[in-house]
Amino acid sequence: PPTAEQKRIVAAIEEQFSRLGSAVAALERVRQNLKRMRTAVLVQATQGWPEIPLGDVSQVFVGATPSRSKPEFWGGSIPWVSSGEVAFCRIHQTRENITEKGLGSATRLHPPGTVLLAMIGEGKTRGQVAILDAAAAHNQNSAAIRLDKHRCLPEWLFYVLMARYEETRHASSGGNQPALNSRRVRAIPIPLPSLYQQHRIVGDIDRQLSLIDA
Repeated sequence: PPTAEQKRIVAAIEEQFSRLGSAVAALERVRQNLKRMRTAVLVQATQGWPEIPLGDVSQVFVGATPSRSKPEFWGGSIPWVSSGEVAFCRIHQTRENITEKGLGSATRLHPPGTVLLAMIGEGKTRGQVAILDAAAAHNQNSAAIRLDKHRCLPEWLFYVLMARYEETRHASSGGNQPALNSRRVRAIPIPLPSLYQQHRIVGDIDRQLSLIDA
């Protein structure tokens, strides 16, 4: 187009880009605010109760990785969770499966409702949690926490550990790569109201987080 028309179009495009840039910045501010709201909901809902060591209401297991050099250990029907899949979620299926030979011992297969806690990692992984919705094994970089179902709900522990993510990370030790271990996991203090209160509070948290997600 003629030079004058080019200048008019370029000015219009730049104006639209400027508006888009402002909109992106506004959305990022909203995203950060919602992140803070989510944390506030979890912290407020899970504090103020008597605390006990996690090991008082659970058994803690460390997983294993079958040898990659043995193909007969891989590709079976048993879900196997890597620590990267432990990411503040519920786990229905896994990226990899192992065989009975790869499992080795039946005690390494954890039932639905088991809470997984990532124990190793410099990035965001260490301290993240997940709940198994299917029986699965897991690797050595995460802890499987089997709860006393008469005292603690998996969802309650899940939300407590989400609320205390930074505290759990700081409980780790090590040199070049800080890590938790089964002893430190059992020693993590958790608030523990009655089972009735846990059900009520978990329902309230679910509703509030659903609103935030929407």
